Amino acid sequence: MCIRDRDMEVQQRAVEFSQLLSKSELWSKVLAAVPAASAETDEDGMVMESPSLAISANSSAGPAATGGDGLDDLMGGLGGMGAPAPAPAASSDGLDDLLGDLLGGMGSAPTPAPAPVAGGLDSLLGGLDLGGVSAPAPAPMPSGFVGYQKNGLTISFDCKRNPTNAAMITLRATYLNQTAGAMTNFSIQTAVPKEMKLRLQPISSSNIAQGGTAQQLIDIMNPQNLPLRIMMKIQFALNGQQMQDQAIAEGFPNF
Repeated sequence: MCIRDRDMEVQQRAVEFSQLLSKSELWSKVLAAVPAASAETDEDGMVMESPSLAISANSSAGPAATGGDGLDDLMGGLGGMGAPAPAPAASSDGLDDLLGDLLGGMGSAPTPAPAPVAGGLDSLLGGLDLGGVSAPAPAPMPSGFVGYQKNGLTISFDCKRNPTNAAMITLRATYLNQTAGAMTNFSIQTAVPKEMKLRLQPISSSNIAQGGTAQQLIDIMNPQNLPLRIMMKIQFALNGQQMQDQAIAEGFPNF
């Protein structure tokens, strides 16, 4: 039925029409022929309205219709031929409110997405002071030519020829302790081929801490400029255990 139509304007007209049907005394007035309007023309040729229609419509007697705005509203404003009746304002209690209840209001701005909550791994680690934890310092790397590497001991040589005597070679031997403990009573015996002469300087220390080094200068006279070969006998104690080894350092680069 039109009374239940979703359009509020249709509902209002349906109610007025049903009430008019129940009041038969108004039928003769509603269905009466409308008298011809007397029109006047202004100086520009435009037709001017006549007030007779407004008078005849407003002078009709009879009981007032209930449930609406009277005969004028029922006939769509025929009682006045002047300015057109304004369009009915949209009711806030109509379809918009119905959909607003169901959908939460289509005209409202969309609800903004919630801001991301700070957390996760950053929050978990945020209270930990990682700045005070420093990585262990890397063990020093040997420099120069590596002539021996065994049992946690690395022996490297830095070679230099005497600028005033080309036959004289000076080696700086570095003994690097790469074990997990200290080396004590460290000693080394060296020898060269019979064509060469050797002179040893005292070792800087007989005890080499973990990750530490000891150094020793070795002078070699090599008049025939033969390839260097150094025989070594190594002894030291590590964690109460005596270590001993023999080796030959050779293959020195040209210098």
